[in-house]
Amino acid sequence: MAHMLNEVQCPTHDVDHTVETYPNYYDPIYYPDLHAHIYVSASSFCSWLQSVLLSHLMSCVQCMRFICSRRMSKLSAEYGVLM
Repeated sequence: MAHMLNEVQCPTHDVDHTVETYPNYYDPIYYPDLHAHIYVSASSFCSWLQSVLLSHLMSCVQCMRFICSRRMSKLSAEYGVLM
């Protein structure tokens, strides 16, 4: 999924390299031709997208805060508890 890359995750422009060496740089969203197996069918794309989104949610502090706050708001609305 799209995110800011650090120097280690980006290939240098003047050195030959392979796609496998920089998997974060050659993201399937931006380089679909390099990841044809993902785009073979709608179900394979959906499976890939779900796994990437879940991975992102598990590692992104901002998203976790958002999800937790939404859940707490929903619970407080359901049970009439002020948070």
